[in-house]
Amino acid sequence: MVSATPSMIWSFNMRNLAILQDLGCEVAVATNTESEEAMSRDANAEFQHALAEMGITCHHVGFERGRGTRGGISGAVRALRELQRRERFHVLHTHQPGSSAACRWALRGRVPTILYTAHGFHFTRGGPKRDWLLYFPVEERLSAFTDVLFTVNEEDEALARRRMHAGKVVRLPGVGIDWSAFQRSVAAGVVTQLRLALGVAPDERLLLSVGELNPGKNHASVIRAMARLGAPGLHYVVCGVGPEAGRLSDLARGLGLSRQVHLVGFQGDVRPYLAAADAAVHVSRREGLGVFGLEALASGLPLIGSDVRGIRDYMDGGRSGYLVRDPLDVGDIARGISAVMATPGPGRSEIASHNRSLARGYDRAKVDEIMRREYALAIESARSG
Repeated sequence: MVSATPSMIWSFNMRNLAILQDLGCEVAVATNTESEEAMSRDANAEFQHALAEMGITCHHVGFERGRGTRGGISGAVRALRELQRRERFHVLHTHQPGSSAACRWALRGRVPTILYTAHGFHFTRGGPKRDWLLYFPVEERLSAFTDVLFTVNEEDEALARRRMHAGKVVRLPGVGIDWSAFQRSVAAGVVTQLRLALGVAPDERLLLSVGELNPGKNHASVIRAMARLGAPGLHYVVCGVGPEAGRLSDLARGLGLSRQVHLVGFQGDVRPYLAAADAAVHVSRREGLGVFGLEALASGLPLIGSDVRGIRDYMDGGRSGYLVRDPLDVGDIARGISAVMATPGPGRSEIASHNRSLARGYDRAKVDEIMRREYALAIESARSG
């Protein structure tokens, strides 16, 4: 299994590794083991330890994030070919656009069966023309070297079936969530201590976002919306790490919101934060199928979400909270926060029940069933080929 960053495997693919092992495969991982862009050094060490405990070898490949440089791409291609020459893998499952492009180009014709999960194409309906010019030709060409293309939302599935050349397109309900885990209550004392540690008084309100601190996740627009609301009793917690941490801190300070904006870093378990929150905010500029939004729904929180591919799939119009038409419209985000916070008790209870029911359709057991079936077929195809 290949991904540019360890966090993609650690957060979303450990079950897939276990399924492959259960099917009798000897499994290995290739990623940039030195990357700390999306998770902390401690989390990276925990990831390495978990792989070792499973008996899975982890190979370092110096993948770069984003489009990468010519030298970085060439280096990754050489490393992948050398790894395949030594190990002779029969099935490849790759994730993230840059590393997946390098993999499929480097190992076309060398690995019998190639699977690729598109966690959200970089080009979207109505999106910037630049993205279509840069990324679509690459995905279209490399789809010809893809035996199974997994998509995670309706828009990408339709595009893949219409314009791509993969042997098969399979729609997944995302990477799946442990729905039952979000039905278990968090101890009141834990919630009280967490809010106390954050400096959130009992009569104050708390918004929560979870995701890498990058421009696409759009945390800056939420901070600006808070400034527009001018509500000193409103707090905003963001769980995640990433390149925008300094900029977001500076923005909050410049807007006089240092006391109200809390960047708490990567959190392995976000359930205490969900239990402490009054509402969730997930206004990404682009998504595959935003996992945090689903976790918020499973927790029964109202969700302020953006009307983009991968969030609109499960927002159910406004019934799940508030749908922001344009994620860069700070005024609309502010209106969404106000509307959700003003929802009376009975209305919040109705939203909670509706959201929990809706999120159940994305339970990880459904994803595991699909992946087990497709992995078994891929293994059989590799053997017969």
